[in-house]
Amino acid sequence: MAKRSLLLGILVLAFGIGACVSSGSNVDSALLGTWVRTTIDSLWGLEEITFEKKNWQNSFDGINNAKGTYTTEGNELTRKRTHYYVPERKNWSNLSDIETFGKRQGWTAEEITERFSPTFIYSISNDDNMLTLTERDGNIFTYTRK
Repeated sequence: MAKRSLLLGILVLAFGIGACVSSGSNVDSALLGTWVRTTIDSLWGLEEITFEKKNWQNSFDGINNAKGTYTTEGNELTRKRTHYYVPERKNWSNLSDIETFGKRQGWTAEEITERFSPTFIYSISNDDNMLTLTERDGNIFTYTRK
């Protein structure tokens, strides 16, 4: 009986430690806060992106655009878009709408993932006040902390 209780205690402790590690891992706290893109996108306008613990949201010229979750590993940042904003309806559309849209465009599952869950190489410099995101195709986006 004592061995069974000890084993149960060890399992509970291991599960608890595993849950704590997995719930707090893969997020770089240096990203937390709001960042403003240093160049204005000719199509979309001025972008702001806010990183909270595990969640992000961006806007262009103050109008909501997209939101989702993110993870970091090493110098890679993966943003998974879970919702996008539809100004005409003044509400958020969910991931299934995004996937449906992509399929209607003839995109493969891989293209949908790449478009809506991109991975960037990222770096933070200048006393944690400058964020650089580099897409796989080489496009570079620079942001300053707001």
